[in-house]
Amino acid sequence: KWIETRSEHFLSTNHGRNQIAEFEAGCDEHGKITALRARVTLDLGAYPKGLGLAWSTWVMSTGPYNIPNLDYVVEGVFTNTMANGAYRGAGRPEAAFYLERVMDLLADAANLPPEQLRRANFLQPEQFPYTTLSGERYDTGEYEKPLDKAIESSDYAKLRTEQEELREQGRYIGIGLGSYVDICGFGPWE
Repeated sequence: KWIETRSEHFLSTNHGRNQIAEFEAGCDEHGKITALRARVTLDLGAYPKGLGLAWSTWVMSTGPYNIPNLDYVVEGVFTNTMANGAYRGAGRPEAAFYLERVMDLLADAANLPPEQLRRANFLQPEQFPYTTLSGERYDTGEYEKPLDKAIESSDYAKLRTEQEELREQGRYIGIGLGSYVDICGFGPWE
């Protein structure tokens, strides 16, 4: 049985998930997104292994939404940590988190229900096959169906009513929505 030493571990492993991102988005009066801007700083660790994780975040940065303009800049910085490497998801969950947070903030700023803003921006089935702004090709998608199913099965309207009643009592509960699309098989390594 072999057990690596702490030094061996530090020399041969990766860390992941260390990105700092600033996203900006604009929408029209109907909640239709007109542009998305992203600035992502990726902690590369002490050893250069590339910007692969930030690339994955870029590839999925528009998710299931029809966003006509994208400005995405990544900056890699060296730190005193291990090299950054791929763990499950490898940049794609970060993209979904950033984008869904933007959707919630936009909905709030536009005074629209979050589900309405998402519906207004989903890619529609007749748009497929669809090539994203990062060049990836989506073959199919019906993104409203799972959102509708989640809203129905959770009794979403009742949850929102309960949320308002609890706020009047000084209790705060959050209700979140999120949509996610993933691409499998980016290359020969998957």
